[in-house]
Amino acid sequence: MLTLSTKKSLHKPIEVEVDGKVYSLAKVPKSLFEKVIELELTGDPLAGYEQVFTAFGIPKTVLSKLDSRDVKLITGLLTNAILKNEDYLDDAVKNELGLGKTN
Repeated sequence: MLTLSTKKSLHKPIEVEVDGKVYSLAKVPKSLFEKVIELELTGDPLAGYEQVFTAFGIPKTVLSKLDSRDVKLITGLLTNAILKNEDYLDDAVKNELGLGKTN
């Protein structure tokens, strides 16, 4: 049985470190998911900055100093975590779903 909770996620946090500070995204509720997708669909090349700010809360002053390619890496990490989340599941959940490591 898969037991879910609205208070605690089964998934590992998605983490990004910038200048020694770790920014963590513990849950991706529907409202955040919709906002990230909405920003993606704008086609605006600067939307990635807003996606990262929205998801991780990295201050815009910090984001504005990052290389745009680094911001693209973060948005790729975020998209991959949302759409292909098996890499971010807790190990116990992976095992329960048959996604655990096999030797």
